[in-house]
Amino acid sequence: MTDSELRNNFSAFICRSNKPNLTSRKLFSRIENALGIAKTYPISANVKNSKRGVVLFKNINPITDQIVLYNAEEHKDRNISGLVLSVKSKNNSVILSGDCHYGQISRDILPHLNFKHQHHLVAPHHGGKAGNYIYEIPKNVISGRAIISSGKNSYGHPLTKNIDLLKSNRYIVEQTILTNNDIIIQL
Repeated sequence: MTDSELRNNFSAFICRSNKPNLTSRKLFSRIENALGIAKTYPISANVKNSKRGVVLFKNINPITDQIVLYNAEEHKDRNISGLVLSVKSKNNSVILSGDCHYGQISRDILPHLNFKHQHHLVAPHHGGKAGNYIYEIPKNVISGRAIISSGKNSYGHPLTKNIDLLKSNRYIVEQTILTNNDIIIQL
């Protein structure tokens, strides 16, 4: 993307403050230069307080907001210590899960979405390994669509097992690799 395309497609940019490699540092620098420092928000991981490898997510802003950003505790595994976003309306919600584990969402985020509505999920880790499949949907919530964002890759994403588990939770599973169009979730 050119700087102009970045400005036209992003009003702001949120990411981890720790950029683990040269590629991510260069990318962040380009985005920061295009959008300006006032519109880029590097966020540090929360200091780890939990025990025995459990990494907790805590909401940064009030859970009553329509858009809630969750920040994980620091951990050597970047996949379980990232940022997660939930967006909700009166009748729908969607979780943009990044690479976190299903159990983290179930324990730390789903309880905040316990109202009568249809719930959608952008599946963690491109439908690949995301911890044990623990996803306890609250009683008032109806499973909607589970979107798996993946392309051709050498990791085996998405895993057939995870697709089957999502379907067993009554999700309609859609994969970006199988469609020629954007997948849109109406809230």
